Amino acid sequence: MVQVSSNMFAAATCWLLASSGTLSVFGSPLAGNGGALGPRSPAPAGLAESLPEGFKVSPIYWKGVLEEGKPEFELSGYSFDEIEAEAKAINPEYSIFTKDGKAAPGPAYNESSSQAGLSARQTFTTNCNNPSTWSPAPNWDAVWDGVHYLQGITGNCRADPGPGVCTRVSCSWNSGIFYCNDNSAEHWEPCRWIGDVAGGIVNKCNWFQVIPFFGTRQVVHGQAFDRRNWNTIVAYSSC
Repeated sequence: MVQVSSNMFAAATCWLLASSGTLSVFGSPLAGNGGALGPRSPAPAGLAESLPEGFKVSPIYWKGVLEEGKPEFELSGYSFDEIEAEAKAINPEYSIFTKDGKAAPGPAYNESSSQAGLSARQTFTTNCNNPSTWSPAPNWDAVWDGVHYLQGITGNCRADPGPGVCTRVSCSWNSGIFYCNDNSAEHWEPCRWIGDVAGGIVNKCNWFQVIPFFGTRQVVHGQAFDRRNWNTIVAYSSC
C-alpha cells in the first residue's frame, strides 16, 4: 500500500484541476488565505519581533504558471526555497528559479537595463539611512548576492495588505531585503523588480562603517518608495 500525505494529495488534486483548465484550492495544509496555497511552516523564529514598531511581517506570496498554457497558481511561504518546494510538489519538472539566474522580463519590463527599466516603469524616491528605526545591513556582498538571487526568480510577488506590512524576500549574514506593502489591498509586482530596486539601494546607500578593533566593513541601509505605494528596504535582519 502506498501512503499519500495530505500535502501530496492536495498538490496532486490542484495540479489535475489546473490541467483541466480549472484552478481550485481545497482546505488542506497547503491551503492559505484568499485561496492561495499557504506556508507549510511558521515564520522564522524572531522575525516578527525583529521588525521595528509600526511594521508587521507577512509571508511571501508568489503567483505564476507551473506549466505553459495552464492557469496560474498562488503559493506562499517565508522563503523562496519553501515556495520552490511547494511548486515542485505540484509539478516536479518546474522551478520558480531561472536556469541562467535572470528572470524573463514581465509584460511592462523595459529591456534596456534594470535601472533604465525602473525609471520607465515608475518613479522611485530612495532615502538612505531609512527607516531610521532599522539598522544597516552589515554585509554589502551578502546584499548583492540577495539582489542577484531575486533577479533570477520568475512570476509575481506580493505581501499581505498594509500599510506597513513587509515580507523578507532575502537574508544572509544578517543582511535582509524586504518588500513592503502600504496599500490596503493586495499589490503584485514581478519578483525580479524587487531585486532591481534593491540593487539601486545598494548602489546609492552604502558606506564604510568603523568597527573598533576590527577595522571597517561596508554596510547598506536604505528604503526606495514606488509611486504605487510599495517600497523596498535593505537593512539588518537576524538570519
